[in-house]
Amino acid sequence: MITRNAIFHPRTCHCRRVLLFLLSAGALAGCAGSEPAGPEGSGLTPLAPFVGTWDATSFVHTAKADSSLVVDIIAEGTRFVLVVQSAGTYSATATFANQSLTETGNIRLVGTRLILSPLNPPGPEDAVSYGLNGSTMTWDGDSEWDFASDGFPEPTSIHIVFRKR
Repeated sequence: MITRNAIFHPRTCHCRRVLLFLLSAGALAGCAGSEPAGPEGSGLTPLAPFVGTWDATSFVHTAKADSSLVVDIIAEGTRFVLVVQSAGTYSATATFANQSLTETGNIRLVGTRLILSPLNPPGPEDAVSYGLNGSTMTWDGDSEWDFASDGFPEPTSIHIVFRKR
């Protein structure tokens, strides 16, 4: 479940504990169409296809209880950038209304999941399933969003599309 990091709620312009990136508490949906990373003997690290800067082009929350409740935080004005280093580290930054929040940590590939261990701010280890097709990466999973802006976030499914720079 993606809940740890705050991003700015585009409609109310104040922080919401939602997702910066990466998930807390458990497994997410399976991954379809992912490419194998770093085949044995290729000289590539398993993270090689992920290394670089990724801009989110879509970051959609859909309420689990009512699929008509949908928000795309990118369309609402949030910028979300993920940077993955070959040394196995990452940073994820969300920016809204000229204010930014960043998470940094370690990242590794286990099967068809990316495992993230946030260091700053510290948090529990997270897992995300992914799809990778050339310069496009997708993530699907669970999160929460405060659709009513009442301080009580609802469980959501998320779908994030990244484009590699």
